[in-house]
Amino acid sequence: MHPLTAATLLAIAAIEAPVTDVTVYSDRARVTRTAKVTLSGTEQLELPPLLDRVDPSTIRVTATGAEVVRVDLQPVEPDALPVDEARRLLAELERLDDAIAAATAEQNAYAQQIGALSTITPTVPQGDPLKPPPRLDSSGWSVALRFISDLSARLKANQRERAETLRKLEEERARVAKQAELIGGATRHSGVLVRPTLSGKGPATVQITYVVGPARWYPTYDLELLPDSGKVKVSFSGLVSQETGEDWTDARLVLSTAEPATHLRLPELTSWRIGERDRFIPTPHPRPRPVRPAPNAPPLPTAEREEDVLRERLLAAARTSPGKLLGELDAQEAYAVGHGAGIATPSAGAAEYRAAAAPPPPPPAAPARPKAKTWSGASRAPSAAPAAEVEMEAAAPTRTFSLTGANESDDATRTSTFSLSPPPAYRPPSLSPDLPAAQAGGYDLAWSSLQKETIGSGKGARRVALFSQEWPVTAERRLYPALAQEAYLVAELKNPSPTPLPGGTAQLFVGADPAGTARLELVAPGETFTLPLGLDRAVKPVRNVELVTAEKGLIGKDDVSRYVVRTEIVNPWRVPIAVKVFDQWPLTDDENVEVKLEETTPWAIQDPVKGSLEWHLTIPPGKKVETRFTYSIRRPKNWRLHQN
Repeated sequence: MHPLTAATLLAIAAIEAPVTDVTVYSDRARVTRTAKVTLSGTEQLELPPLLDRVDPSTIRVTATGAEVVRVDLQPVEPDALPVDEARRLLAELERLDDAIAAATAEQNAYAQQIGALSTITPTVPQGDPLKPPPRLDSSGWSVALRFISDLSARLKANQRERAETLRKLEEERARVAKQAELIGGATRHSGVLVRPTLSGKGPATVQITYVVGPARWYPTYDLELLPDSGKVKVSFSGLVSQETGEDWTDARLVLSTAEPATHLRLPELTSWRIGERDRFIPTPHPRPRPVRPAPNAPPLPTAEREEDVLRERLLAAARTSPGKLLGELDAQEAYAVGHGAGIATPSAGAAEYRAAAAPPPPPPAAPARPKAKTWSGASRAPSAAPAAEVEMEAAAPTRTFSLTGANESDDATRTSTFSLSPPPAYRPPSLSPDLPAAQAGGYDLAWSSLQKETIGSGKGARRVALFSQEWPVTAERRLYPALAQEAYLVAELKNPSPTPLPGGTAQLFVGADPAGTARLELVAPGETFTLPLGLDRAVKPVRNVELVTAEKGLIGKDDVSRYVVRTEIVNPWRVPIAVKVFDQWPLTDDENVEVKLEETTPWAIQDPVKGSLEWHLTIPPGKKVETRFTYSIRRPKNWRLHQN
């Protein structure tokens, strides 16, 4: 397997394989690219290179209409700079810059000539003011006007031709500059090149699937109460964001709550003995000897290499806009000039440049430590190498040791095995409680997007619509007329869908008016849950209190205060509404004070411990209802009451 460089990628005619399907999990995504090809036998295809954020072990290639013979994976190295290709691109950029400068200068010259022709104006000769003006000869006027018109037309045609040439040159320069940035390492990434070999004839569809990260999504809801229909509109969406290094353009999305990295280990039954003791034989184990670490390698020389200088010149030429170097610089502009030798900055006078020294190139990175490799299989053991090893372990107050082992013959083999299970100390990564994998309660759920979506890498979150349904709702207003002048709207919902819904943030609306936010927990199929939908400002209770105080008693007079509390409620909606009215009467622990609830109209649920009253009412459209309760307070004469 030979590594490829960035220049090799330009030479490879990779087939077009855009992203068509993406399954987004809580911390990663499974991406599918699709390519259409026409085969005539056994051919090797070259798919677009994948970035280093792709897990190579998850790459899968499938084909419809053909057979996948083999798949070759080749690493792409980002650091190697093709010198010949870089020099060619640099020379091409310089040639295009000169051509753009010449075309711009010619266009400006034509513009000046056209402006000069427009200023030509005939004048009448000034003679003796005492004599009559001379007679003008118009025979040459048509020739002069024709000359000016023809010359102006030729100049404008040349100006349009130069403008078209300038446009083509700028497009060509943008294309070459993009290649130069790729070669120079403006966005240098290592990666993997996938080269499948297919066998077949005729058209075929090739799909490559891989797992890449990071990517995530968060469930979110919009709950809109429709007062006229008595339903609630539930809109379920996902906030999707990703930083995979590749854009997902017009792709079908599936948002999943599964955890693809979760490891499940089957339980194992151990020996269960009663009244029996196993024979115990201590066995020594080898104790690893301390190994002195290798000395640090001497630092590499920081001398400037030709490759680094060429890379800087190439990037500077690719990022420089040639058209701006011909104009003036203001206080906010700074342009790269030359071949990366300096930076042009404005001075006191316009169109004057002074060169600032370019920063020194960064020192080359230290060579990476080679990755450890794990092998499995059979290997011949060295001859005359005993397997007996001794380990002594001390434990107060006794010391025990044991010796086990056996000699191996020349024909013996040693087998190294490995397990697909993670080590015992492995712990899966913990997820944020806001992620769908934690909000789904262990369910593996998935929803497809309603339409194709475009998710850019590192460009923030995008709201992806998953479904929108209207659910029946039982909405009621809860009124506390003694405490608030508004009605509190509460909705009772029942999940009619056959699948659970993960928890998430819900935006609440009453009609088109926002009513706040709420936090939903996991909702199972058929589960009933309540949501506060804010205030219904159209329903306003009106509470009045009537007080009558009298004296009672023959010998010792007592003061008796009688309170009549009335609450009127009007339904302004065109549908009946259910309301719960909460009120209370006072309580006392003083044996000299007596509080008595005399009546409630209509009947109310009473709680003598809390002193609360609760009415359950249904108000027809446009109608008014009234609740009334009466209570009295009796205390010794001239006693002053207070509440706490």
